[in-house]
Amino acid sequence: MGALIPVTNQKAIEEIFLSDSLQAKIDAIKTDAANYVADLKTEKGRKACASKARGIAKQKKVIDDAGKSLKSEYKIKCDKIDSVRKSARDELDEVRDLVRKPLTDWEKAEEARLEKKRMEVEKELDWEAAIKENDLIERERIIAEKEAEQKRIEDEQKAELERIARIERETLIAEEAKKQAEIDAQEAIKSAKRAAEEAKELAELAREKALSDAKEAKEKAELEQKVAVEKAKKEEQERLEKIKRDAEEKAIKEKEIADKKAANLNHQRKIHREIIEDMSAIFGDEFKIVEFIKKAATNQIRNITVNYHE
Repeated sequence: MGALIPVTNQKAIEEIFLSDSLQAKIDAIKTDAANYVADLKTEKGRKACASKARGIAKQKKVIDDAGKSLKSEYKIKCDKIDSVRKSARDELDEVRDLVRKPLTDWEKAEEARLEKKRMEVEKELDWEAAIKENDLIERERIIAEKEAEQKRIEDEQKAELERIARIERETLIAEEAKKQAEIDAQEAIKSAKRAAEEAKELAELAREKALSDAKEAKEKAELEQKVAVEKAKKEEQERLEKIKRDAEEKAIKEKEIADKKAANLNHQRKIHREIIEDMSAIFGDEFKIVEFIKKAATNQIRNITVNYHE
């Protein structure tokens, strides 16, 4: 069995590895090995078997070494091709970037300009939103105060109703006491009549005294009831009038504060418009002037303040 590959012939090596001829040679070795019968009974036969195996191993090494050599040469060529490709890519990328540079620079500048404009618009919107939010917070505060005041008035009215109910209960007790006094007077009259049977004069005196006492007790009870009712009505009227006066005075003060705030805000807006008009006549860029006024009005520019005095 001869060498599979003539290692000195590069073209033959490439032909073997890049075609089906290598597999055909391996199949031939396999067929030869399959037909080989080793004689292991003799020393010569055993040596021949070992020699046969060594020959196959050598063929394997020849194939492997030839393949390595061919791969190394192909790798050198591939590396060279990759190097040429990379150089071509890098040079053409530079040319492409150079050709496109004016457009790229313009795109970056345009993107920066649009971003700046967007940020300026967002600041303007944030400023207006802050003003609206402050107005909303102020309105909510006023509403909350009014609701608290309304609850206080309702609580006072509830307490007053309870007080009136207490007075009515006391009045009822007084009326019951008056009725009881009348009942007692009637009992006294009856007792006097019974005593008159024993002593007419004594009975008459007792009856008169009983009538006098009953009348006095009734008049006293009626007077006390009248005084208590009048006093309760007077106190309730005075308290309700005071609540009404307090509520009216507070509403007037709240309106004055709200009007003053609204007037102050309108005055500030008027001053801002006047500054914008005067500075626009000088600098022209109204958008930047608005941003300048915002910073000046919030003390973000050193040595400059906005005078809102009329």
